[in-house]
Amino acid sequence: MPLQELPAETIAQIIGELKDDRKSQLQASALNRIWLAQGRRCLFLELSAKLLLKNEDDFIHLSLEGLTTITNEGALAIQKLESYIRVSHSLTLTLGEGAIPLPIAGALKEWGRHISQAAIFGGKHEPPTFFDVLSLLPKLESLELRDVEFATVIIPQGPMAQLAFPSTLTTLSIIGGASPFRLFESQVLPGGGFCNITTLAVQTRFRSGNIGMVEMLRSLPRLSSVGTVKLRPIYDPRYRDLERDMWNIFTCPFPPILRIHGPKCLEIDFSAFPSRWALDCLSMCALYLPSRQEGIVVDIRVPRSLDLWEDQGPVTQLEQLLQFAVYDNLSARGPPKSSIIIRDFPAFLPERIGTSIVEALVDRGCAE
Repeated sequence: MPLQELPAETIAQIIGELKDDRKSQLQASALNRIWLAQGRRCLFLELSAKLLLKNEDDFIHLSLEGLTTITNEGALAIQKLESYIRVSHSLTLTLGEGAIPLPIAGALKEWGRHISQAAIFGGKHEPPTFFDVLSLLPKLESLELRDVEFATVIIPQGPMAQLAFPSTLTTLSIIGGASPFRLFESQVLPGGGFCNITTLAVQTRFRSGNIGMVEMLRSLPRLSSVGTVKLRPIYDPRYRDLERDMWNIFTCPFPPILRIHGPKCLEIDFSAFPSRWALDCLSMCALYLPSRQEGIVVDIRVPRSLDLWEDQGPVTQLEQLLQFAVYDNLSARGPPKSSIIIRDFPAFLPERIGTSIVEALVDRGCAE
């Protein structure tokens, strides 16, 4: 009878007789599935007599080192967690519609103390649980939330429980939807949960109808501790209300973005927009910045591509727009408290701009 067709009981007996010959056991395991099961079981029993797993850390070590082929749910969760970890001090979580899985949150109790940078993509989270997970990262300095949503905040009759980012967090980036600001406005900002964040970056479609946009615009003036605010509007020419919303936020008289009193630097990236949006915003900044009691640097990135500028050219377009706001209206107001930085301007700036309230600095290709 061929070895592959022997009964399981006979195979188990043969494997048992080979217990002192590991090489023969491994060779026998390659015959078929039954021989494999019996051979691996015998090898595992021999190994387990010498192996002691004190806690989950030992099991995690076996999994990460490729020393186990156990396929139960715990091992799969650990393998999935391993795929999330990019480098030793950085964590990237890519989620679907749910929240952070419990096995990952449990593993962060050990690994989280080493992580200084984290990025969370997607998911819909319960606010208390989400901030509890962040509290497992005591060295977290930078956090990116991309397309992250939070469960609807139910307004209680009494005071709302306040949430806070880790005290070590200094840089927060919101990419995609602005909906997190609904939570920030009601449960983070009032209790000082932003108090140690010095840089806030927002990349989104600045649409008045988007969830969280109104709350974000209301929250920006309250960011007293944030030194730098970076805004990067996403250009969508198919959006029918683009003109209205961009005017209301960036280019209307005394626009909301200039009502921020905490930050010392406001960066706005219009590099993907037609030039008139950047120049209209620049004009409003030049017109209204002198009325501020405290100084601020407004850093505007204009389009580098000439295809996004009108036919008369960048210099002429800039001269025409600023001649009243800068030269005539502001020439007699004394030394400037605020300044405007123009980045990526595709030509040399007119010399007269540098003598006015607008200290226009050219950064051609070497901007951060």
